[in-house]
Amino acid sequence: NIHFRDRWLSLLSVDDSIKEILDKLEMLDVLDETYVIFTSDHGYKQGQWRIGTSKQHPYETDIRVPFIIKGPGISHGMIMEQVTGNVDVLPTVLSFASSENTVQFIPDGKSMMPLLVSGLGAAEKWGRDRYLTEYMSCGTYFNDHSNAWNKGQYRKNCGGPMPNSPYGTLSPEKCVESEGVGDGNCYLVDSVHSNTWRALRVINSTHNIQYIEYDPAWKFLEGAELQHYELYDLNKDPFQLKNIYNDVRTITRDSLHSELVDYFACRGRSCHSGGGNDGNSNSGFIFSGSRHSISVYA
Repeated sequence: NIHFRDRWLSLLSVDDSIKEILDKLEMLDVLDETYVIFTSDHGYKQGQWRIGTSKQHPYETDIRVPFIIKGPGISHGMIMEQVTGNVDVLPTVLSFASSENTVQFIPDGKSMMPLLVSGLGAAEKWGRDRYLTEYMSCGTYFNDHSNAWNKGQYRKNCGGPMPNSPYGTLSPEKCVESEGVGDGNCYLVDSVHSNTWRALRVINSTHNIQYIEYDPAWKFLEGAELQHYELYDLNKDPFQLKNIYNDVRTITRDSLHSELVDYFACRGRSCHSGGGNDGNSNSGFIFSGSRHSISVYA
């Protein structure tokens, strides 16, 4: 709780900075012709899944970020429903500035200008309903790395120092990660042995799912059995508590894996639809039945 409140308090300085920027633009008489973007590089956990403050996992708390933009042609209060991400910021800025053709490469993202500026009539042609996220573990975070546990009376109120951690009962040099399962002597939230992953997030009118693959070697070799798999139906399980990967059919697993492989390897324009090569999404997943069976259709 103290760390949560500290982070909210820190936003006061962000508010001050935003006000100063907008005031300066207004003083220069360019505010009405300037695009201002507010976003972040990652989300953040505050104790969900009994994990300390961290940002390195494939779940909604970590991959969702704010995106607020104001500027000429953007209607006040509009909300974009399409799937977008940080890779789309660069081409969007280029579109507003002049043209995406001002650079000699095609970025993995695409311009959000048709979604943002009214009257362009291109929002329905966005063509992306899935998004790739990925992370290679650094192995640098302990479960209590924020040190909020030790502030004031919180250590006493929580029953003492956090066990198995540098801020608790272990010195940093003794907090060494184990290669086994359940035989380590330190609580880590970013294990190099279990937290390197890639994921496919699908959101459309019929599906709201996330598929995740783990490989500590960061090779994701085709045909190899990977370390771990996860699949969540967020319509039924918004807090991602039930991994249904083992409940679905082999054809579903193979299809999800194939789409993730394509998206993971895409470059430039082939990424614009979510990994497809022709700019159109050509497969989908239908959840039905008590055991979360998924049908694949062309």
